[in-house]
Amino acid sequence: STKIISNPGVVQLLNATKFSGRTKQKLGIGIFNAIGAQMFAEVENINSKQHQRIQTEPLTNYNLIVIDQALKGRSSVTLTNANTTRSGAARDANVTGLDVALFDKRNKYGFQGKFDYSRIMGANPYNGFKSLVTLGKISGKIQFKLTSNVESDKYDPNDLGYIVAPNEVMHQVNISYNQLTPTKKFNSWNVGIAVRHEMLYKPFVFANIRYSASAFWFFKNFWDITVNAEYQPLWQKDYFELRTPGKFLRQVPWAFLRISGSSDSRKKLFARYTVGLAESVDIKDDPYIVINPGLRYRFSDRLSLDVDWSLKDDRGQFGYAFQRETNGEPIVGRRRNKDITTLISGIYNFTSRMNLTLRARHYWSRVEYHSFYNVGADGWRTERAFISGQDQNFNVWNMDVFYTWDFSYGSRFIIGWKNWLANDFPIDGNRYKKYVGNAGRMLASPHGNELTARMIFFIDYLKLKRKKEVKAGA
Repeated sequence: STKIISNPGVVQLLNATKFSGRTKQKLGIGIFNAIGAQMFAEVENINSKQHQRIQTEPLTNYNLIVIDQALKGRSSVTLTNANTTRSGAARDANVTGLDVALFDKRNKYGFQGKFDYSRIMGANPYNGFKSLVTLGKISGKIQFKLTSNVESDKYDPNDLGYIVAPNEVMHQVNISYNQLTPTKKFNSWNVGIAVRHEMLYKPFVFANIRYSASAFWFFKNFWDITVNAEYQPLWQKDYFELRTPGKFLRQVPWAFLRISGSSDSRKKLFARYTVGLAESVDIKDDPYIVINPGLRYRFSDRLSLDVDWSLKDDRGQFGYAFQRETNGEPIVGRRRNKDITTLISGIYNFTSRMNLTLRARHYWSRVEYHSFYNVGADGWRTERAFISGQDQNFNVWNMDVFYTWDFSYGSRFIIGWKNWLANDFPIDGNRYKKYVGNAGRMLASPHGNELTARMIFFIDYLKLKRKKEVKAGA
């Protein structure tokens, strides 16, 4: 057996170059290239005490090209190519996308289409595609939108992008009524309804249907309020939760109501809030609770501070327990999943071109399991013996402080300090069950620090050209 001596969690960047601009014919061109170094982990054989280096990341070239042609009005056509090439026999990837946005002269109707094709090369090559089409009426009091999204089971943009779970087909209809001009009581308001239908791409089978409604009011005193309601009437066939191809989990029907709003943002004290409650239709006493208050205070034109706090408490969550039976079948757990996020941010402006910014974020996720289940071929659960020791206590802490000086138009000098919680020192969730105790232990645990300095210098080619012409004329 072996133990890890060192394993860098961040890839060293050897070089990064970006070029962008737009011609007189409204053709935009953007090129980005970066090279990541080889990375190695060092392990030790416990018996022989010999050390060995293991490659964890090959030498990699990342390349991104964007060509965008602006057309009349808001219309445009964009071609994107993302390429990742790794040394040796490691996986390579290429994703090409075409984006089309077309609007009529009055901007009354619009069409948007996004078509992507991914190609993965290496020991196990495969190809995939994504198609997203939206057509609708985008102005006026009555507006509507039709959306169709298709992702093949092999679509994979994750080398220079991100997608959690492809292999789905989604169709959605949105209809809204919009009062865009002020009335006696409101500056504006709108109401809308939507229907979302989901299927699996392969095999092509039904997965879920969901209904939603929303309303927004913007008052004369510049306060606002939004009400959202969602309803899932059927037992969803969740084909992704079990992390097992071909198997699905029946998820309970539910109803959800959320209310959010904010005060007048022009004032020194600005407040915002969100409260939400969901409840299962067929299972009692398993609420999903959302509470999200926030405050921002502007002490002066130079200094402002913002505090945001968020609680998401799901007391009856059914999901993959990250455990399997000896025959490989996934195990499902019923658990209470509580997430709390605290975010503090602020800015101090020394001058219009020089400022100091702060952003500190603490994320805490606590999972307590109550029971475990096996899942049949029909997606229904059958209770099994309890598995102890599966509760989880997860913390993330990041604090960023940046001093920025824009010493010239487009050019800036930045000094940054980053502080983060080390992943090698987990916090005992059984001992620190309360937020305050867990947060105190988190702050007392070992942290990592990084100090960086960066300069971005913008060269105006046209300005240099004019100076050269003036000198030549003199």
